[in-house]
Amino acid sequence: MTTVSELFPQSAIKSIQEGVLVGATNLSGSGEDKKYHDITISAVDTSKSIAFFEGSTSSTLYPGLYYGNSTYAIGVVQARLTSSTNLRLSTASGSNMTTITGRWKVVEYA
Repeated sequence: MTTVSELFPQSAIKSIQEGVLVGATNLSGSGEDKKYHDITISAVDTSKSIAFFEGSTSSTLYPGLYYGNSTYAIGVVQARLTSSTNLRLSTASGSNMTTITGRWKVVEYA
C-alpha cells in the first residue's frame, strides 16, 4: 500500500517570509548602497535562500515620472540577504532618493 508521504513528498520550500514596505524614509548609506533600508527577518540559511522585491524608489529632486504637480525619479531597488536575519533593500541611484516602497519576499529552500 502507498503511504500519503510517498504520494506527496515534502515541499522544496522550507519557509516564506514576506511583507510590505510603505514609504521607508530612514535611508542611509554610501557606495553600492547609496540608500538602503534593512528589515529584520527570522533566521534563514542564506545558502538556500533568495530575496525578491517589487517596488521602486522616488525623489522629488530628479526628473522622471510626472504625477500630478510633482516630478519623481524611479530607481531600481536590489533585495539581498546581508546575514541570516537581515534583508537589505538598496539602491545605487542618486543620493537624493527619499523613499523605498514595495513588497518583499524571502524564500528558503529545504
